[in-house]
Amino acid sequence: MKRLLSVCLVLCFMVSFSACGAKMTPVEEALIAVKALDAEAFSACMTSDSETALSRIVSTVKTDISEEERATLQSLYGLIRYTMGEESEEMNGAKTVKVTVKLPDMARVRTLAEKKILVSAETANAVVSEMLTSGEIEQNYMLETVWEIKMTEEDGKWLIPYTDKANDAFASGLYLLEMLTFFAQH
Repeated sequence: MKRLLSVCLVLCFMVSFSACGAKMTPVEEALIAVKALDAEAFSACMTSDSETALSRIVSTVKTDISEEERATLQSLYGLIRYTMGEESEEMNGAKTVKVTVKLPDMARVRTLAEKKILVSAETANAVVSEMLTSGEIEQNYMLETVWEIKMTEEDGKWLIPYTDKANDAFASGLYLLEMLTFFAQH
């Protein structure tokens, strides 16, 4: 009986580990990286034509954001929840991935934070941190949407063009450079 139970447990672990070993798409890798505010890992998922915006993101994270601000931004972007959907077939070196996303409306969060800063003279970090702690963002500023994220093949790898032209909903939804700049300036 104990052997049978042991064999069943081993089989369950093997099945669960093999499922965990499934290769992630660049889209999922990018979402995991943005939730952790890992700008370099995020950049590694993007095409070379995205380099201008990405170099600004990496630079801002490395030089203009304090550890405390980084922690607040990680909490803010950590609210992102997603479900990977279907991936289209490759056609002419491109394909799309559908992702259902629930995330803070970053533009609205920034607008409200700017108003609060004008009244209180606090930093962006203090205001957004308070909004997170109070639950205000989760209660009032969450969006649910479906992104169709385009990927292109570059040097034998599937990568994401991080441009408004190719992936407007993804780039504008994350609002990453704008939020980093906001924190760096306030």
